[in-house]
Amino acid sequence: LQAFMNLDITLITICSSGKVALSISRFDNMFYVFIIPVGVHFIHKVAGIHDRKKLVPGLYLFSLALVFFTQTDYFYYDVKKHFFGFFSQGGPAFQIFGFVGFLATIYIARILWRMFKNATNPGQRVKAQFLLYGFFANAALTFGNIFPILGFEVYPSGNFGFIPMVLMAYGLLQHDLLDVTKEGLSKDFIPRLLILFVWFPLISSIILWLITRQNLFYPNLYGR
Repeated sequence: LQAFMNLDITLITICSSGKVALSISRFDNMFYVFIIPVGVHFIHKVAGIHDRKKLVPGLYLFSLALVFFTQTDYFYYDVKKHFFGFFSQGGPAFQIFGFVGFLATIYIARILWRMFKNATNPGQRVKAQFLLYGFFANAALTFGNIFPILGFEVYPSGNFGFIPMVLMAYGLLQHDLLDVTKEGLSKDFIPRLLILFVWFPLISSIILWLITRQNLFYPNLYGR
């Protein structure tokens, strides 16, 4: 899901048409709205929380409902051209999504903090530490996207969200913190999958840049 957001920002940055840029953002956000339930679901699994069975399905239903709004002006009503390229402008549905995402961020941060404080062994403490630092860094960078969405001439810091995600993945895999090998998956499979997700936005952007019709994307980075 983070890869979809990176792909979205990359494509609308090099796109020369505001109409196409808006369509790209709306399409990508059909999937990105599920970042909230997926994030909460993941933290519940890591923290071993099993007594909040209604919360995660409720969040999935919330995101499913938002899918229909992502294709309307209620979510993104326009795009604005900045020095770095186009960036979408959020409507009321996006503001609701952002507010729920903010509450989910506080909820997840509280769980991770309690995991860190109540860890009974070094392994649990390391797991909570990697997740806590990576989560806070990614959340701070992602919330930085709010400024260009509101129309301010600020570079979207969410473009660097892959850095804390890589650090989190390293911590989880290096220390076997998710016990992925117990599920029958090799240690080489997950890193390769993560590498694919990291490179997917860049590779997709280059392919689209090469095969699409002329003047749809800027011919070079200086064309803006």
